[in-house]
Amino acid sequence: MCPLCHSNKVRRSHRQPFDLLLQLIFRAKPMRCRTCSHRYYRWPWSKPEEGNSADLPLAETPNQSAAAAAAATSSGKR
Repeated sequence: MCPLCHSNKVRRSHRQPFDLLLQLIFRAKPMRCRTCSHRYYRWPWSKPEEGNSADLPLAETPNQSAAAAAAATSSGKR
């Protein structure tokens, strides 16, 4: 959940050079809100939210995976 706008539409953010230090020492994950574009860190001691797409890889979102499944079924592939 975004700490700024409280939206559940968050994703993993692309890493910046400073993120490596925080990731190695504190195991922090850079996150970005899809609603307000706020960038923040998810800390290992923070409570994980249910039902968000934050743990999906950067390139895959629920809409993209659903579209890929629909395309595969419409073309006859299973």
